[in-house]
Amino acid sequence: MNYLYTFCIKPGKNNINSWNEYTIALTLISGDLLKPITVGINVFYGFNFIKWQYLFATSIFATIPVVILFLCIEKHLVSGLTTGGVKG
Repeated sequence: MNYLYTFCIKPGKNNINSWNEYTIALTLISGDLLKPITVGINVFYGFNFIKWQYLFATSIFATIPVVILFLCIEKHLVSGLTTGGVKG
């Protein structure tokens, strides 16, 4: 559990570095409730089948928070990009 705390829960640099650690979450986290949604999507891939309806629904469910976050910070993101592009 200490390893999970170090890489997933602890705020700061470790959290930023572990954002896309798919393989660590896939191999070390055994409980289904603790797995991130990117690993949970892997459940819908079978050996001879793919449950497309669940796969698409889970993918949309995973992208909704990202879209909402982008809509909230869009003004600040664009102003930061334009401020950095001006000389002087």
